[in-house]
Amino acid sequence: MKQDKPIINYNKTLEQVKGLIHKARYQALKAVNKELIQLDWNIGKIIVEKQKKEGWGKSTVEKLAKDIQIEFVGIRGFSSQNIRRMKYFYEIYHNNPKCSALLSKITWTHHLQILKCKTQEEKEFYIKNTVKFGWSYRFLERQIKTNLFLQARNNQTNFDKILPTPQKEFAKLNVK
Repeated sequence: MKQDKPIINYNKTLEQVKGLIHKARYQALKAVNKELIQLDWNIGKIIVEKQKKEGWGKSTVEKLAKDIQIEFVGIRGFSSQNIRRMKYFYEIYHNNPKCSALLSKITWTHHLQILKCKTQEEKEFYIKNTVKFGWSYRFLERQIKTNLFLQARNNQTNFDKILPTPQKEFAKLNVK
């Protein structure tokens, strides 16, 4: 039986390959998320336009939700309540160039949490910081509950100095 040649730097190669896999999966998730956020935006825009031009009301949105669920059996996220959220999402941000470029960089669940915030300034704060620091949904939820926005507005935090950014985390993987 032939003996395998010793594998030189195998662990280093394994870590490099694992890093590439993680990076590719992350990039794929970002691309899918971008498309889904754009879909939610477009649905919200359609609903707003139909309500203005054709007087669509709550019952029409409910009918639309039911018909979508019939056509796309098993796909979640198109309840009448969620379609109304898409409408609100569009209404809140369609005239806001500061946020529009960042919207697709976070998930819909992040947006649902941020949409609960009272002011546009607060929403912008949480969007920007979620993108900048890669906050998970749960971490974002905690920050909103503890009124991080008010603390930051009053210069009472140091979170941008102490929290790691996703870019720093990828750099640790030594992926090029």
